[in-house]
Amino acid sequence: MKLRLIGILCALIPILGWTEAKVSLNKNIFLPGESIEVQYSTGRPALGSAWVGIIASDVPHGKENVNDAHDVAYQYTSESEGSVELQAPLKPGSYDMRLNYDGDELASTTFRVEAVDYEASIQLNKRTFDPGEDITVSFSTQLLLPKTAWLGIIPSDVPHGTSDVNGQHDISYQYVENKKSDTLKFQAPETAGSYDFRLHDADADGTEIGSATFQVSSVKLEGTFKLNKKVYAPGETIDLEFTAPEALSPRAWVGMIPSAVPHGKEEVNDQHEIQWFYLEKKGSGVLRFVAPPDKGSYDFRMNSTEDNGVEITSITFQVGGTLDSGAMAQAIAQTGKLTLYGVQFDFNQATIKPESEPVLKEVGILLQQDADLNLRIEGHTDNVGKPAYNLELSKKRADSVMQFLTVKFQIDPARLTTDGFGDSRPIAKNDTEQGRAQNRRVELVRQ
Repeated sequence: MKLRLIGILCALIPILGWTEAKVSLNKNIFLPGESIEVQYSTGRPALGSAWVGIIASDVPHGKENVNDAHDVAYQYTSESEGSVELQAPLKPGSYDMRLNYDGDELASTTFRVEAVDYEASIQLNKRTFDPGEDITVSFSTQLLLPKTAWLGIIPSDVPHGTSDVNGQHDISYQYVENKKSDTLKFQAPETAGSYDFRLHDADADGTEIGSATFQVSSVKLEGTFKLNKKVYAPGETIDLEFTAPEALSPRAWVGMIPSAVPHGKEEVNDQHEIQWFYLEKKGSGVLRFVAPPDKGSYDFRMNSTEDNGVEITSITFQVGGTLDSGAMAQAIAQTGKLTLYGVQFDFNQATIKPESEPVLKEVGILLQQDADLNLRIEGHTDNVGKPAYNLELSKKRADSVMQFLTVKFQIDPARLTTDGFGDSRPIAKNDTEQGRAQNRRVELVRQ
């Protein structure tokens, strides 16, 4: 009876169109990460859920779920026969290409991945760098690198050997896939010490195939600030003179921070800064700030870098009083523009509040005293709300200021123009209320 049943099944196979399933490769020995061309035939009509996978040869054959639990790479097949492309595993050893469908392994063939010596070489433009300094690094190998090969900066005390360990400690990295040589740009770490450039053949289960060591020098953390006065009116221009070591990171920065914020840690300063500038490796110069709208005590603080840096020096100033027409004239003469923080509007409206009149009165006096002065009135908002709405609101607010000046002070409208920029030109971060208050402003620009 059993023999008869087998005979019937064998007779049905040609009728159903089934043939023997097969899988074959373009060769049997591959380099790690090398492309493998796989020819397959399921021996059945098109099977959308059939798949070809790479499985270590010591995994038992026969069951699709076993193969699925151990596949290194796989690809589904949409036709009953054809070809697919997979990449050879990075780890040397014996593997199978196995064809699977509906719970069963249909066919397989064995291949090997052999270890290779890439003969990697890494060259640096020099061996000692300042924090944040640009580094030019070149590498070359005798063989083409696999797709996920990468080059990274790793502290020298991290054990050598594997991509996984190095990947847990890299400070920066770049992929160098499918290349035998290249020249790349990195930035030196911010912290002094010994580091390596390490080249890897893959980003997971890969091997370190080359390295080169370099040093980041320590920098004497010192700097100075100088202000022309200690008290400023809201919106007044502040010119801050500074000196700093040129060897500091280009991401060393100076920020305006409320004096109540504790000193010392760059991370804390960064959370509270109102306005800021990078030093960009300048040893001296002048940074131009705008006094914030709220009265009180503030500091300028110099920080060694933006990533886990330290505060180097500081200077304190006060914001108080009002910006009169004389101070306005001086600011416009020096910088060509003036930031007004005393102009207040109803929420989401262009209606000027009564408490804005003292500031606008000084603007009116300024224009009356200097008949040759023509101004563009610019409106700016924070980023609360949609950009299109903020743009329209800022234009309407600028128009309201112009109307106030022409009606209240009989300023010739021909001397004034208006524009609005919404939230497109912030001068501070919008992630704090202090920063948003800085960005809600009216600016007067000399024409």
